[in-house]
Amino acid sequence: MERAGAGHHLSGESGSIRSWLPSRGDPSVTMVVSVTALMSLKSRLALSRLALIVEPEDATGDRLAPFIQAGVDLVVLESSDDGDADAQRVVALRQVMAQLPILLATANGDAAEAASADVVHLERPGWWIFGSRPRGHQWSLLGRNARDRRTVRNPGDEFDYLFVGPVADGVESRLVAEAVEHQPPLTTDAVPWFALVEDDFPVVESLIDVGVRRIALGSGLMRDPDGAAWLAGLRQRLDQVWRDEPGGLDFSRSAARL
Repeated sequence: MERAGAGHHLSGESGSIRSWLPSRGDPSVTMVVSVTALMSLKSRLALSRLALIVEPEDATGDRLAPFIQAGVDLVVLESSDDGDADAQRVVALRQVMAQLPILLATANGDAAEAASADVVHLERPGWWIFGSRPRGHQWSLLGRNARDRRTVRNPGDEFDYLFVGPVADGVESRLVAEAVEHQPPLTTDAVPWFALVEDDFPVVESLIDVGVRRIALGSGLMRDPDGAAWLAGLRQRLDQVWRDEPGGLDFSRSAARL
């Protein structure tokens, strides 16, 4: 299913791509697509609305094409525990998606440097000497899961974004409430965060209603034959919420200059 006014298109088995400007009237989306070459990785992250976790076997252009076309901004490749293989997956996908404003992350820290990854996602960061976290290059972004309120409040200066959750109880989630209060979405001083929904996808609407503005979805969505179409509808909903948010347009303009 093609998202109305979609801004990206991946074509066919050859993996070739063409990009074109969105026709819808969302200024922040237009900015992302039209000036991608001038935007920093931090800007792309700040303007992101949807993240998708992808299993190694699904990390191909053909498998991802309908989900990227539906509106995914950040793709997180799960670790296979094989650093070399995961690095190769990042490199191959980056070549396929080179003309698209999509952030591509690896969840395998051992693959980051070899892949020169733009984003490294650590599900369980553990203990590291300060400054020694895995990086793809000097400008790469670093994200982590946040499973407790202390991490939501103070994720650490090294981290550029959070996946909060997984959320299993919707609007009753204390973790989500903590994030909305202490890291207010669409504010320049907050750490960008995504509510992580691993499989209870219908809960997403309730999360948006309580203030969530970025969603990360589990890999199971790619197993659903209607997953891409559902995702396209969710993207439209988030675009509308961002447009209607007080100060949303000012945030988008500021984020584009990070």
